[in-house]
Amino acid sequence: MKKRTIIGLAPIFVLIVAMGAYAILLFTKLVSQVDVVLRENYRSVVAGQKMKEAAERMDSALFFSLVGEEQRGREIYADYLPKFEEGLQAESGSITLPGEDRLAHSIRSGRNRRSRAARIICRPVLNGQWWSGRTTRKSSCCPVSSRHAR
Repeated sequence: MKKRTIIGLAPIFVLIVAMGAYAILLFTKLVSQVDVVLRENYRSVVAGQKMKEAAERMDSALFFSLVGEEQRGREIYADYLPKFEEGLQAESGSITLPGEDRLAHSIRSGRNRRSRAARIICRPVLNGQWWSGRTTRKSSCCPVSSRHAR
C-alpha cells in the first residue's frame, strides 16, 4: 500500500518540482528585463535633470546678457550649452517607453526655439543700442552656433 501511494504521488511531485523550476527560470528572465528597463529609465531621469539644470542656467545667462553683463552671460551660456546637449543625447539614446520619442522631439524643438531666442536677445538692436538705450558691441553676446539651431 505504501509503495503504491509513493508511486502514485511521484508523478505529481515531479510535476510540482518541474513547475517550480520553470517559474524560477521565468522570474530570472523577468528580473533581468526589469533591471534593463529600470536602468534605462534612470538614465532618462538623470539626463532630464541635467537638461533642466542646464536650461535654467542658460536662462540665467540670457538674463545677464539683457541686464548688461554680456561677458558673464556668454560664459555661462557657453558652459551649459554642451551639458544640455549631452543630456539631450543621453535621453535620445535611452528611449524605452511608448511616446518617449515624441517627448525627446519636443525637447529638441524647444532647444531650437531657445537657440533662436538667444540669438535674438543677444543681438544688438538699432546700431548697437539695446532696448534700454545703452550701447554694446556689434557682436552677438551668446555663442549660439548654427549647428545648435537645427
